[in-house]
Amino acid sequence: LDPDKGGGSVPLQPSEPNAIKLELFIFDTFPHAAKLVALQVPREHEFAPVKNAPGAASDSPDTACAAFSRLCVDRLVAAGGTVKAPRPCVAANSGNGSRPRPLLEISPLVSYAGEGLEERVAGREFELPQHLC
Repeated sequence: LDPDKGGGSVPLQPSEPNAIKLELFIFDTFPHAAKLVALQVPREHEFAPVKNAPGAASDSPDTACAAFSRLCVDRLVAAGGTVKAPRPCVAANSGNGSRPRPLLEISPLVSYAGEGLEERVAGREFELPQHLC
């Protein structure tokens, strides 16, 4: 908004780009590192960027939560549990017109990477949303 026109109520339309995006990539740090170690990991298990606002179709808090929930479901199933088809979610719209899916979260106090879940979940069925804590 342009504060010089109408007390800030008139949108300012720049004639050319007038902003910069402050963003770093992990590769930008490599020249500054005394030692460097790289690990190859499954992307879907270790990476969920948050670069956009909630409700965006990609790289948003919503998509990061959904990715973490999928990881938790994978770990629960690998430990012998099953997930019942989710019941309708009562949460508000996510902003893009779709309703968010019910989520599963396994607290890191219960299991950090799926270890020790067998005793808690093997042979059990879980209905979402669910928070194992």
